[in-house]
Amino acid sequence: MRGCRCNISAEDIAQIASTLHRRVERIGSFRQAMLLNDNLEHRSMRLLIASMSDFSVTYRTFLDTEQDLEQKVRAWLGLADDFEFPDFIKP
Repeated sequence: MRGCRCNISAEDIAQIASTLHRRVERIGSFRQAMLLNDNLEHRSMRLLIASMSDFSVTYRTFLDTEQDLEQKVRAWLGLADDFEFPDFIKP
């Protein structure tokens, strides 16, 4: 979601949640970190996450402006301290 700008309605969020729910049923449980640009994106994603509270996926949002972002994302995902993120998703 980082670098993405869009206008999204409540109906759109419900559709996205429904699609994700179907995918999660096939994948199983996991954690997902979402890197976001600003507070508007953060609020939108929190709404989406709230609508998916019964999923076996645990989501957490991170703002690009957070201190020690890379360490926080690593810790959340349970990655080793020396894990290197690919350039295209580096926090």
